[in-house]
Parts: sequence; C-alpha cells; structure tokens
Amino acid sequence: MKSSDLDIERETVEHFILGNEKAFEQIFNRSKGKLKGFLGKALPKDEDEESVLQEVYLKLWSTRKFIHPDKNFEAYLFAIARNLVIDVMRKRLHRRKYLEELYLLSKERHPGNGDTFAAVEYSEL
Repeated sequence: MKSSDLDIERETVEHFILGNEKAFEQIFNRSKGKLKGFLGKALPKDEDEESVLQEVYLKLWSTRKFIHPDKNFEAYLFAIARNLVIDVMRKRLHRRKYLEELYLLSKERHPGNGDTFAAVEYSEL
C-alpha cells in the first residue's frame, strides 16, 4: 500500500519514523524534485529555495515521531513546505514594515538627508 503519490511505501515511512537514515535518504531522493518545483513556484524569485528545502527536511526529521504512517505522507511533507513558505512571506512583510517605519522616522529626524541607510534599504524593497 502506498503512503502517497511520491511512491514512498508505508514500510519506508515506518522505518523513517524509527530514525532509519536509509529510509530518510529514500524519502529525500523521491521527494526533492517535486518539493523543489513547489518551492520554486511558491517562493519569491529572489528567495533561496535550496535553504528552504533544507529546512523542510530538517523539520521533517525533527517531527518524524508525530507522523502517522496510515495518513498521506505527501500531504504531511507538503504541509511542512507550505508552512515554511508562509514563514518566509511573514518575515518579508515584517521586514518591509520595519524598513518603512525606519525610513519615515529617518525622514522626520533628518529632513533633506536622502543618503541614509534606511533610504537605501527602503529603496531595495
């Protein structure tokens, strides 16, 4: 019985849950292409999808004991990826708000000084 569309057998998932590194390697090799495609579409173009992909597998490994082998493993894996994409977008939003506030504060305190760090950072948004 397959655990997902990624062609990952339930037995492999069960071994992975127990900490088997070979099972993890199989999961990695079978899922990385599909995950990378998802991240490439979901993340902004200037975001490093490789680092987010690494985070997905780190999170997968650290939460493996919570995986239910009877459930759809692919759904679990892509939920991790989706949540990390949301985290990236949330961090970008917070950074943007911070830089906007910094820029406005800088303009208030130093009118006419257009070469401030905040102005440079803000212009990169």
